[in-house]
Amino acid sequence: RSLLQGVIFPAQYTLWAKWAPPLERSRLMNIADAGCTFGTFSALLVAGFICQSLGWPLVFYIFGGVGCAWCLCWFLLVYEDPTSHPWISAGEREYIVASLAHQGSSHGLSLPLGAMAKSLPLWAIAIACFCTDWLFYMLLTSMPTFMSSVLHFDLSENGLLSSLPYIGNGLGHILAGLLADFLLARRVLGKQWNSSWMLLPSIFLVAVPYIGCSSTAAVVLLTLALTIISMTGAGININHIDIAPRYAGFLLGVTNTLGIISGIIAPTAVGLLVSQVIWGHHPQAYPWKKAQLCSHSLLPLH
Repeated sequence: RSLLQGVIFPAQYTLWAKWAPPLERSRLMNIADAGCTFGTFSALLVAGFICQSLGWPLVFYIFGGVGCAWCLCWFLLVYEDPTSHPWISAGEREYIVASLAHQGSSHGLSLPLGAMAKSLPLWAIAIACFCTDWLFYMLLTSMPTFMSSVLHFDLSENGLLSSLPYIGNGLGHILAGLLADFLLARRVLGKQWNSSWMLLPSIFLVAVPYIGCSSTAAVVLLTLALTIISMTGAGININHIDIAPRYAGFLLGVTNTLGIISGIIAPTAVGLLVSQVIWGHHPQAYPWKKAQLCSHSLLPLH
């Protein structure tokens, strides 16, 4: 299942390169990306309800049925580009085609792999994806354990509070897209965009182990970290299309693979650090400080 779903994001970015006008690209792509966060959050809530009321097998049947229905809608409603869409208005078609005229046509069978390997902008995007996904996957896999074992936070009784970081992450994607397009239209968006949104989450992340046993303060800091880190999507993700619109899908596949690798390494690194026996006044919290500092050192790299 995961192997088959791996083609979704590259295919999505190939479509965006043909459909999204440059000054509307950030908001359109970030709203779509926000669906991943909201979908994960909603699925976890719905799956728990289905398991308790209908039994766990129904989770697979219902979710699988919804996926089939959506796939049918996709085949009926989605088209390769504006020129092949039968229902789009002539004015909208002309607007999109004219705004993307400078990008040229899609690539053929060959890929300039040598030029890609030597591209410094591509390497910058790849490193940024690795660092951003490191934080996201570390919090996704480790935050519940940290909150329950160190903060003694009852996740089952405070489901909404514990889900706030992910709600903030989804809303941050949408806000980032709107803000980026607003600044681009006024030509005030610069290379400092990503750096700003990576530095602040690292500060909030480092502060978490030092706030004591206040679960509310921890949730606030983690929510701020995940919300602000989502703002980088308006820079990192959109840059795939900016630097090589013809190969955006392929480039996204490469950089997303690096991000997934960080999702494998980060939980493993956190587990190794936390499993160490540390003596002191706060034996449970200290290993988490090292894990948070490890992530802090990665985030501002790019």
